[in-house]
Amino acid sequence: MGSGFHQGRRRETARGDFPGTLRWGRDGGDGGERNVGPKPGEGEIVDVPWAEVAKVSNGLTYAKALDEWKAANAGNLCETCQGYRTVKCADCHGTSHDHASSRGCTKCKGEGEIKCAQPRCKEGKVPCPGKCLKLTEGTWVKRDDGKRWRTIKLKGRTVNISEGHIGEVWEVGNDEVVNRGKCPTCAGTAEVICPKCEGTSASPCPTCLAAKDAPDCPTYTAGRSECAICVGSGLKPQQ
Repeated sequence: MGSGFHQGRRRETARGDFPGTLRWGRDGGDGGERNVGPKPGEGEIVDVPWAEVAKVSNGLTYAKALDEWKAANAGNLCETCQGYRTVKCADCHGTSHDHASSRGCTKCKGEGEIKCAQPRCKEGKVPCPGKCLKLTEGTWVKRDDGKRWRTIKLKGRTVNISEGHIGEVWEVGNDEVVNRGKCPTCAGTAEVICPKCEGTSASPCPTCLAAKDAPDCPTYTAGRSECAICVGSGLKPQQ
């Protein structure tokens, strides 16, 4: 999952191995530039909280690292926080402001949150960004058997795949169609939790969120709290 780059004769890597930290290291050499974390000794590995990271030289961001981590743990994510490790405050709905300050807001009608603005979000889920078969992509035709089918054209022949294979990765190449099994990103469901609303179908009201003069939420000033189910691990509790 990690990615690296060369500058001078030093090879540096930055990986989002964990949702809350950036893992940074180097394997020796001289020259080059470091853009993240404290100066480690030769060959050291340093875990840096994302809150302290201004820039990563290989382009890695918290959002990208979290997406990669969630994909790698797709079948083991906490069902409450969906791997985000935190949940929106039930009082301020994630605005980080006192809920009373939302009164009179014409955008959210005083609720502090609005319907998820992600156009493809349906009940808190969006189509999987992976390469799996999805009913939202390609042409599907309903046949006499009641199932929907998709036709893939090859040289001189066609391959028909039914909706029973939704969520699977099918690779086309060398005049063949190969089934690679369930998509690792969505675990074969063809959909993932909407990153905008985190599966709640609602997002913090942007108007209330931008109210700089509003008092802080008395419950959680950051508008979020550690998930009580996974205790901030982002993973299903071990039985």
